[in-house]
Amino acid sequence: MHNLSTGQNKTLTHPKKSKPGPKLALARAVVLRSQGLSYNEIGKILGWPHSTAHSRLSKMLAWVQSPEIIEQYQNSRANLLTSAELQMVQAMMDPESIAKASLNNRAYAFTQVHNARRLEEGKSTSNVSYADFTRQMSDLDREIAELEREIGSQKLLQNEAVEGDNSVDNSIPEDNHEVSSDIDV
Repeated sequence: MHNLSTGQNKTLTHPKKSKPGPKLALARAVVLRSQGLSYNEIGKILGWPHSTAHSRLSKMLAWVQSPEIIEQYQNSRANLLTSAELQMVQAMMDPESIAKASLNNRAYAFTQVHNARRLEEGKSTSNVSYADFTRQMSDLDREIAELEREIGSQKLLQNEAVEGDNSVDNSIPEDNHEVSSDIDV
């Protein structure tokens, strides 16, 4: 190919085939491993040494559980978490653990237990000021009364308009001709 700016001839070269990015390659490696391929086979496919395939997949697969284990966990998650919660509460109530805890940790634990108890009782966990609540209610009552006055005055205007329309006689005059119902046969 001729380069117009320099006047030199250049040949076109094909770009090298690019390897997949590291995240994409690792995802592909996980799929290949789940299909039963060995680390050597995966390394050959991805252009990695056997040791790289093994180390990268070992780290990744340490986090991945089998579908059966995941399904079992999902089906019993509530029971597992309840059991863990019970163990934590028991540990928190251990007098020796309480004595070892800092004042800050004890205060935090108290707050958590207190909030959990209030939620179980169906109560709020946030502080609601009674004064703020009554002030808001009074403001709402005033707004409602104002809206009711506006609606009432709008209704009066509508009624006056309707009454004004009714004062004009728009009725159709009746036909006073009598029709005989006697028919001679």
